[in-house]
Amino acid sequence: MNFNPKLVLSMEDAKTSLKVYVHGNLQEANIKLFSRLCAGGTVIDLFLSRRTMEALKKDGLTFLKLHQLWNEGVNIYTADKEIPYCESAVMLDYNRLLVKWKTSDELEEYDSNSDVFKDLHRQFTSSELSQEFLREVDDVDVFFEAENARVFKNGTNVIRWEVKNATEVNISGLGDVAAKGEQTITLLKDTVLVLKALNSTQTRSKTLSIHLIKELAIEYDLEFLNPASKEYSSLKKDNASHVYGVHGRHKIRLSWNIPEAEKVLVQPFGATKKSGTRHFMPSGIQKIRISAWVQEREKHLDIVVQEYPIDLLHDRFIEIEEEFLPSMQVTSVNYAQKLTEFLNQKNVLDTSASLQKIRDEAQERGEQLYKQFERIGFDKVYEVHDPQSLGEMTQNRLKSYFKDRPSVLKMLDSIRNYYR
Repeated sequence: MNFNPKLVLSMEDAKTSLKVYVHGNLQEANIKLFSRLCAGGTVIDLFLSRRTMEALKKDGLTFLKLHQLWNEGVNIYTADKEIPYCESAVMLDYNRLLVKWKTSDELEEYDSNSDVFKDLHRQFTSSELSQEFLREVDDVDVFFEAENARVFKNGTNVIRWEVKNATEVNISGLGDVAAKGEQTITLLKDTVLVLKALNSTQTRSKTLSIHLIKELAIEYDLEFLNPASKEYSSLKKDNASHVYGVHGRHKIRLSWNIPEAEKVLVQPFGATKKSGTRHFMPSGIQKIRISAWVQEREKHLDIVVQEYPIDLLHDRFIEIEEEFLPSMQVTSVNYAQKLTEFLNQKNVLDTSASLQKIRDEAQERGEQLYKQFERIGFDKVYEVHDPQSLGEMTQNRLKSYFKDRPSVLKMLDSIRNYYR
């Protein structure tokens, strides 16, 4: 198997490290490429599928060349798990992934947010899934680790190392060091540390990638299942207050993603994964708290979902009887009164005084509206009292009634956005 030409060119761009997975025959041209890149200072971790390794053991000449590659400093592993449909994959400097799938002639690139990247990163970094190959008792042996794989800017981190059978040990940024030790470092950016150890016959190199956490951000979305389209639509719309009004008959989906967290808790669902989804039907007031922790820091986000019983600011504000023309019967729907009654039933607020005022005004407006119908006819009245105008009027009235209750006002804004 020869590497895709684009893949070879990309390997040349690596600044510090390459992690390579190969499933198929390893050609002499591939071995020469690894040897040249390693001599140029690139740290290479080569993962060979089990079937590839078994085939190499039967090819004595290629096996000897692989052993020489090991002595030159290429870290060679037998991958315990074969990556389905993958012919070859290369991770460059811990942040780029290029994959050649068996089902395509094209080379695919994935960023660190993709599931493919995360799956292969686990393959490349888990010692439980791989086993070093060709190790002998007098080989240079390197242990190199960081206390934390992620740190906040200007935060401290401790690196530790222990090297056996080497005459020289060097760590990038620290220079020559003793065969065993630890060092506290402060980082201002994402960093890949390189430890290089050698003796008269062999070289070994290891890398550590330490990622800088800019902030502990809690990302989430709240969506409702639209009964018309049967698809989920977002309610969030950059809602800084995190207070939402939703229809009680709509299914709600909460999703979250907190990749930087070490520990996560989403209550009342009891979820503990860094990313996930939960579905629920709103009932009354639903309070959700998303909590995240990393190192010594923690962050909490509170979300309030308020159920309301009718399609407020959306349904018709005038209901016309079937026999309207002969009977002139019309009903004025007062949504301010309906919402206030609902909130009062839920013990959200004390509205006894406001409720009576709304009832009185509703009766008065109903009488005025009926007189207008009689005087000038329905068409002209509808031009003045169309649903959009009535919706804006109703919202302004609601806000005036609840001007001293910020949480209710936030919910009303959410309801308005819900139907935009």
